[in-house]
Amino acid sequence: MISPEGTIQSYSPLLQYLEEKLDRPVELVQRRTSLEVNDLIERGEVDVAFVCTSAYVEGHDTFGMELLAAPQVNGNRKF
Repeated sequence: MISPEGTIQSYSPLLQYLEEKLDRPVELVQRRTSLEVNDLIERGEVDVAFVCTSAYVEGHDTFGMELLAAPQVNGNRKF
């Protein structure tokens, strides 16, 4: 996890890309904990989220969170 400012800096290019491709505004929403992010997903208050493995497993088991993408390093999934 990086700082809130670091997150904005790191993900700004991705947000701009998504805005162009989706032809709609994209807002970065940050929370302090994985539980808070999962709550936003469960309530439908965000459409997509970056979460760690344990947050995904918890969300999947609790309310059916679905995996959109997982990182790969040297052809191996890292989740």
